[in-house]
Amino acid sequence: MVKTLGMDFEDLHTFSVVARLKSFSRAAENLCVAQSALSRRVQRLEYQFGIALLERHSRGVRVTDAGNFLLTKIEWLEGEVDKIHYEMTTLKNSLSGELRLALPHGVIQFFASRIIERYRDRCPNMKLRILEGKSSSNQEAVLDGTVDAAMVYDPACGAEVTVLPILFERRLIIGPIEPSDEFAWLKQLESFPAAWLSKLPLILPAAPHHIRQAVETAARKCGLTLNIVLEIDGLSALRAMVKDGLGYTVLPYGPVHQDVEARALTGLPIIDPILECTVGIIYRNNRQESRALGELVKVIKEIVEGLGQTPYWRPAFTGNAEPL
Repeated sequence: MVKTLGMDFEDLHTFSVVARLKSFSRAAENLCVAQSALSRRVQRLEYQFGIALLERHSRGVRVTDAGNFLLTKIEWLEGEVDKIHYEMTTLKNSLSGELRLALPHGVIQFFASRIIERYRDRCPNMKLRILEGKSSSNQEAVLDGTVDAAMVYDPACGAEVTVLPILFERRLIIGPIEPSDEFAWLKQLESFPAAWLSKLPLILPAAPHHIRQAVETAARKCGLTLNIVLEIDGLSALRAMVKDGLGYTVLPYGPVHQDVEARALTGLPIIDPILECTVGIIYRNNRQESRALGELVKVIKEIVEGLGQTPYWRPAFTGNAEPL
């Protein structure tokens, strides 16, 4: 346990996680520590400083002005600790240590092994851990320090993170290879107008999933009432439901490219408007951008640039976008 002037560094980290997530229960789940233990740590800080850092309410906590001030200082301190770690690692004249990268369900099947193999060749003394999760969960994991970087769909910009767009992809209507008589007209189409979304029984992830948000936004712009017959969050289950003819869904091409190429599913690009999504790399601003992280970003960009030579991500385009 590291203590500085009577303060426990673990208490400071605990407070920062609770403050960022605005919930003791979510922080307890994130840190794998009982809520009562987290509460004692925060109370200990409040006693030491003689001022309230959090205000509890029925939906979680609100960070006080003093709490926000302390959170800023903790973030600076974490950045300095990371900088020390980076500089000491550099003294070894070789990259070593561990990086944690989170990937969303839709890209892990294509990217994980390629990233590991290429990064291992580039940085043989580095250990790269790959974690899988929804884009929203991956972004939270970057914010609370669970992972060093993540690839996410439609990343949210903010003061705390650097967002590097690497891929822009169109979303498609995904359906069974043999539609029922009611939807046989779909077989004559080469694209699908967004204004027709209300004509289909839709199977979508629950909010706030990026696909659900994109479809609902398009529906509002077109003045539509969607017919959502099922909510399924798992990609495998979603594909299975569509294959069984229970409805249609909206997905980028990447996660279903094998099914479409094998004629197990169909995919029609959505138009008027085009439903486009951004795939980006995100990492915390207060993290020291070490050579290890820089090499990882280079590896991912190189793999993405090679997508133009494969049928994997179609229709899509890549680019060397600047950080947002």
